[in-house]
Amino acid sequence: MYELLLKKREERHAMEFETVETYIKFNEKGGIEAILPRTRGDSQKLIEECMLLANTCAANFALKHELPVLYRNHDKPDNEKSMRIHEYAKNFGLPFPEENPTQADYQRIIEATKDRPDAISIHSMLLRSMMQANYAPDNIGHFGLAYDEYSHFTSPIRRYPDLMLHRAIKAKVTNSPQPVMDFSLEGAGTQTSDTERRAEKASRYVESWLKCHYMTDHVGEEFEGVVTTVTSFGLFVTLTDLYIDGLVHISNVGDDFFVYDEQQQQLIGKDKGTLFGLGDSVKVKVAGVNMDLLQIDFDLKAKLQSSAMNQSKKGQPKKEQPKKAPAKRSSNRRGAAKKS
Repeated sequence: MYELLLKKREERHAMEFETVETYIKFNEKGGIEAILPRTRGDSQKLIEECMLLANTCAANFALKHELPVLYRNHDKPDNEKSMRIHEYAKNFGLPFPEENPTQADYQRIIEATKDRPDAISIHSMLLRSMMQANYAPDNIGHFGLAYDEYSHFTSPIRRYPDLMLHRAIKAKVTNSPQPVMDFSLEGAGTQTSDTERRAEKASRYVESWLKCHYMTDHVGEEFEGVVTTVTSFGLFVTLTDLYIDGLVHISNVGDDFFVYDEQQQQLIGKDKGTLFGLGDSVKVKVAGVNMDLLQIDFDLKAKLQSSAMNQSKKGQPKKEQPKKAPAKRSSNRRGAAKKS
């Protein structure tokens, strides 16, 4: 059954990104014992696919009978984000439209890069180019799942739009009056979307606090990690075994004058050609943890391996011991939690 549903998913070009979802295992004292990757078997994937079918069938029913419900909409990426991926895809020699991309355009890159060692970094970049999903009374479909109509009839987290849909369908099939609401559907869509954002923000805050608290016991220790985000003020690195993010500020990247290439997602040294980008393997030392700002700072100790698309422009060796640059620290900082 799952193989059949998977085939249908592939035929409509629904996206399946290679990303890592983690969970925290606590010890008896309430501290973090381990941060582990969450795995899914075919049985769980079958349940998820059945839930998607229930959601799209409920949306079809609601549209057919013009029920007063909220749909789960996911719009296509805007032209600015499409252009960014268009330039980024050149690293792999793959075409991507400058505007109005389709699911097939995304899936082409996903399939071409899924077996690369830096697949998670690449797919995280693709994921960040997506628009945020929201609730609204007018259906526009779900771009990521490649559905022309979609709703939340069933989900791992029960939400109020689910209940609105349940009530509307129940009233229809029992020939009862539709529930009377003392609010507009537009207002309900805005409020439930905003509430979802607040819940996600609260969840990220708790996860960030726990990870920062955990890392206070590891200041001064060295870890291997992967560059997962490149900014004008430095590199965000995810520790390979702990799945914790921290910042290597640009002043600690190396003894070169670095220029940020937003299109290629790279920091490029103008003097020596030293290059850092998504997917590079590095060794870092935990320099400090700020519990007030929920920030973890790393010092770069060595570049262990360049991603295939991040080879040095002047033939620099893959291993190097960078020195601290005299650049001033930027005040533009980001938190330690995963970025959405």
